[in-house]
Amino acid sequence: MENTWFYAAGETSVGPLSLADLTAILSRVSGAHSVLVWREGFRSWVRADSVAELALCLLKPPPLPIHQRTEQIAPAIKIRPDDQRAASHVTSRPDNLHPWRRYFARIMDLYIFILVFFFILGLIFPEFFQGPQTQGSERANDYAFTVLGSGAYVLFEAICLNTFGGTFGKFLYGVGIALEGERHIPFPKALKRALSVWVRGLGFGIPIVSLFTLSVAYRTLSRERQTSWDRDFHFSITPHRLSVFRWLCIGVAWLLLFCVVLILIAFGRRA
Repeated sequence: MENTWFYAAGETSVGPLSLADLTAILSRVSGAHSVLVWREGFRSWVRADSVAELALCLLKPPPLPIHQRTEQIAPAIKIRPDDQRAASHVTSRPDNLHPWRRYFARIMDLYIFILVFFFILGLIFPEFFQGPQTQGSERANDYAFTVLGSGAYVLFEAICLNTFGGTFGKFLYGVGIALEGERHIPFPKALKRALSVWVRGLGFGIPIVSLFTLSVAYRTLSRERQTSWDRDFHFSITPHRLSVFRWLCIGVAWLLLFCVVLILIAFGRRA
């Protein structure tokens, strides 16, 4: 088991490595506490700072006072060139986190849910959408519907994460999600994460607020290599490489969604 360590570098895993080699690499990596690692016996990928064998090497004492500093000779540690390139790949390429792929996966899920949700709501409560409206009241209703639809999606996403381990958009865009140390995502954890995304990521679905919350979330992801909701609730995101066929499926899905929206707009104008 000594030589079965792996760590995540973007979309690939590097290994097998000995524990000594892995700790040497992590000691040179900025933000090593959030690097995902795995070895035989683990049920899933976990953060380095949650592994007892690696926690000590991630501790960095404060600098000594100037009058107490002494010259030290750094130990010579042999690291394979491939490992060095992979380690620099982890820290210098924030785009490997694919923030835009994650964003469009969520937007696709949200749009599909809102279309189905309000279609069913209109069938059950048609009076909810009827009545004369001025331009101001129509805009206010649009904001209210956006908040209502995105809020209802919180419960739907939690159910999908608990039941299927993901959503349609995440599956289509190759975005894997897992709870560290767990094979199955419990519903309370999934609900807390989905609620946090709605508040801290989507800004309750309010367009002006969401511009601010999304920009903050992007900066957090670029700086810490994880979003605040994944960090706080110990979720890990693994983007998978997409084939040409998968990209074609994504294009077709967006085209169909766009066509449905146009049909509904045309139908609404006739009504």
